[in-house]
Amino acid sequence: MADEESVSTSERLLFAMLVGAVFGAAFGTAVLRDSTEGITAGIVVGTVVAIVSPTLTTQGFERVQELLDETED
Repeated sequence: MADEESVSTSERLLFAMLVGAVFGAAFGTAVLRDSTEGITAGIVVGTVVAIVSPTLTTQGFERVQELLDETED
């Protein structure tokens, strides 16, 4: 049971970091004209959001999983 929770937490954090990197790259390219700073900021913001609001991140993760499962069918 503890292993399942730790995997869930690590998946949630990784998901938030990846989403943050994608949005950070877009923000960095469009606004800052430097995608590296945007990616770094996005990862930091994504991690903070995952820690502060785990339910929001879990809902996003589950929604993406549902969409991926639909695509496989």
